[in-house]
Amino acid sequence: TNAKLFDRQRGGLQVVLTASGEAFAAEARLALLHADRAVEGARTARGHHNCTWNLGYSPLIDLRIVYKVRSYLSDAHPSADFRFVSGHTAEHVDALRRGRIQAGLVILPPSENRVTFEGLHRERLILALPQQHSLTTKKHVEITDLHELPLVKIRGDIEPRFGESLARLFAIIRVRPRIIHEATNQAEALEVVSQDGVAALITPAAETATNARIVFRKFFDEILIADTGLAYFGEPASPILTSLRRF
Repeated sequence: TNAKLFDRQRGGLQVVLTASGEAFAAEARLALLHADRAVEGARTARGHHNCTWNLGYSPLIDLRIVYKVRSYLSDAHPSADFRFVSGHTAEHVDALRRGRIQAGLVILPPSENRVTFEGLHRERLILALPQQHSLTTKKHVEITDLHELPLVKIRGDIEPRFGESLARLFAIIRVRPRIIHEATNQAEALEVVSQDGVAALITPAAETATNARIVFRKFFDEILIADTGLAYFGEPASPILTSLRRF
């Protein structure tokens, strides 16, 4: 079936893509990306890897995972040039689709059906509280303690785990926190906790921050969790990616 890919506008001087053209262009870009990666995979297999291999990671994950991965890759592929890029999960998923990074260590679950995600580490979310908060009297907090609680969380558009995924969970268990601030990073979230005296829902990576005015509490329930996963685009043709998945 023939499909019209272009439209001419302004007397034929300007050419724009139709909806069919946009769909075709997207698939064409993916085909070119696959071709480039196939060539790079062949070069790597012959020991001729001469490009930078970019691996993204979310600042919300345990950095010890990043250090272990970096150490492993340096030892297993000493001739490769590795670059680690900090950024949020949504940024890394987009970068994978565009070929700007080769893999990512991200917080699951993001929503993208063309990127493969493999879980590798699970941990509970925690609650950051100012010292004088009423919940600090509890050794462990419960998820029901969040009902009607003024709460800070990470922006859901950059970290999907804190967006629709979290909203669906709260809807299922009928817990409705009062989200008063959405932070770009965990340092910002902790600053709001310290200055405004409210709670923040964060990952354990934030516990490394030193602030005498903030305490951390774990949840008694194993419901609010964060999965760290390896993300990559398409099939794992690259020898580096194959060995990383084994590791």
